[in-house]
Order: sequence, then C-alpha cells, then structure tokens
Amino acid sequence: MMISLFLTPLFMNISFKFEFLDIPKETRKVHGTPMPFLGGIIIYISFLITLTLQNSFIDNNHFRIIVSSTIILIGGIIDDIYPIKPREKLIIQIIAISILIFNDIYIKDITFIPGGNTYALDFLGIPLMFVWVIVLTNAFNLIDGLDGLAAGISLIVFVTIFIISVISGNLSSAIISSVLCGTLIGILPYNFYKAKIFIGDSGAQFIGFILSVILIDGNNTINGEFIILIPIIICGVPLFDTLTSIIRRKLKKLPIMEADKGHVHHKLIKLGNSHPKAVIIMYFIEIIFSLIAILMVVSNRRNFLLLLFISLVYIIYLVVKLDIFQLKKDK
Repeated sequence: MMISLFLTPLFMNISFKFEFLDIPKETRKVHGTPMPFLGGIIIYISFLITLTLQNSFIDNNHFRIIVSSTIILIGGIIDDIYPIKPREKLIIQIIAISILIFNDIYIKDITFIPGGNTYALDFLGIPLMFVWVIVLTNAFNLIDGLDGLAAGISLIVFVTIFIISVISGNLSSAIISSVLCGTLIGILPYNFYKAKIFIGDSGAQFIGFILSVILIDGNNTINGEFIILIPIIICGVPLFDTLTSIIRRKLKKLPIMEADKGHVHHKLIKLGNSHPKAVIIMYFIEIIFSLIAILMVVSNRRNFLLLLFISLVYIIYLVVKLDIFQLKKDK
C-alpha cells in the first residue's frame, strides 16, 4: 500500500511529461479531460516489489504467475499507448496462458457442489483454462468504465479471495491476494471520482489475469474439492456484465466486440445516479456476491444449494431492474 501511494503521484507526473494520456475522443468516454493511464504499471511494480521483499513466500507458482502476468501487462501498455486490435490482444493473452499450462497450472478437475462427483478433466482442462482466463481478463477490462470502478471491484474480490484462502489453508493465494489488496488500497484514492489517474487496459487486464489464475490454482480447494461455482460467484459483477453484454449485443445483432453504453454502470447512471453513486452501488452489488461466495465455502450441500438459488434470484432481479437487455425499449 505504501509503495503504491508513493508511486502514484510520481507516475502521474511521468504521464503528463511524456504525454501518456487517455484523450476523450469517443462519446462513451465519461471523462472530459486528458487523463494519465499508467496506473497499471504502479499496480504491477507494487505487487512485484512486495513479493520480492517477502522472498520467503515466493514459490514456483508465484514465479510462473509473475512471468505470465508481465506479458499481459506489456500487452496492456502497448494497447494503452497504441490501441491494438482484439485479435492481437487475444494472441498476447494466449501466449501468457500457454506459459502457465506448460508449467502445469491449469484446471485439472472440478466439482459443482460440496461432496458431489469430482470430474477429472484431463486434457479438456486446457481449453477450459484458456476460456476461463481470457473471459475473466477481459471482463475486468470491460467494467473499467467509471472512475474507481474496476479498482474498487477488484479490491472487494481480492479481500474475498483472501478470506476464502485463509479458510481453505491456501497460503499461496492468501499472500498474492493480500499483496494486491494493499496495492489497490494505495491507488484507489487517486483513481476514485474524480480520478487523477486511470489504471488503463494494462491495469485492468493484469488484475483480471492474476485473479483468474489464483482462483483456479490447483491448491485453491475447499476440503480438497475445487468447486467451480464459487469462483464464478466471487467474480459476480465482471462476469455478469460481460455475459449480459454478449447476449445484449447478440439480441441487437451487433458485433460482440463492439463497444456500447449498455453496461451495468451505464444503466445506473441513466437511472439518475451520479457518477460516484453508481460506482458505490456497483461495490454493494459485488459485496453481496462476495458474501454469498464466502457463505458457500463454509456451507454444507443443502445450504450451498440454497445460496446458489439465492444467487440466481439475485441475478434475475438485476437483469429485470436494470433492463439489461433493453427489452422495455423495444415495446
């Protein structure tokens, strides 16, 4: 946290000096003035320095995650400075994921409920790994639409992962998530409304990538089981926004990758909420998902299924309340 607090003003000055700025040329942009976008580098440096200082906790998995996430960060920086095509982003992400897979980090088996059947995925775990990491990496990039939104949601998610990691006895995930909590706490005062610096594509993709990896880390199990529904609930807001965006664009016969103003945070602003209030509402939406996920971890099968049902009702409520698919507009 202290490293992040120290680096942020420094990189803000560097951004203005070398004109590493986000110029608001598109109508979907909510900021009206050029903004520094080197926040992702601050997050990365703070993360790397802290893990290095705690060298007794660095294991092989940490090293592999650092190497692969560095590739994601570099790709994000390039995209921030010289916007690249979605296909080129995808290639960079595939390279980073491949490093993990070659080092035996991928989804090997899953179960859906506590005490349920465990399914060994064998080689099928590799394509599932690609899908999971790519979806989550880009999901956090998609929600980075308002000041403090992606950073704040990420902080809530990493706090949740830390709690679950402690419960499950996973020291590796607990260390990484706690380090990223501190990093995000350090930058959030500068990133919240009115933001003085953006985390950029580099920061959002880096966070999403790290998060996706530690969620499926082979040691991240509850009583020896990798319950796939828990990571999905933990990432409720970014996954909800991403999946509903895909469905919405399909219904409107638009390209999936075409940017629009139909995201959850845009909907909240259209309902009359101010910029900071919309962000805080998003925080509360994510906190509810996180609390459900934590309760799932300590629940038996019956309570787990009840919580899953509550999650589905909650999701349906959000879809209807926010008119996510813009059905009212078509009447």
